[in-house]
Amino acid sequence: MAGNFNSITPYPNPATDYVAVQLDKDYNNVNIRLINGKGQVISQNNYQNTTEVILDLSNYQSGLYFVNLIIGKEKQSFKIIKE
Repeated sequence: MAGNFNSITPYPNPATDYVAVQLDKDYNNVNIRLINGKGQVISQNNYQNTTEVILDLSNYQSGLYFVNLIIGKEKQSFKIIKE
């Protein structure tokens, strides 16, 4: 079961080259999707046994993005501004 998503905040935001997602504890299976302003999944990765995920934004244009964090059956979405 996932922990408290309220304590998870991607940073820095706004971002330039990367966004870090610091998790509240070590999770066995974390799925992260990066979605552009058009609703298209532009990046998707699974991570095992992690407390932090770094998303590389350096190859993407400036604008609004969403980070979808999926742990088990729980899901949370965060807005990210890429400068």
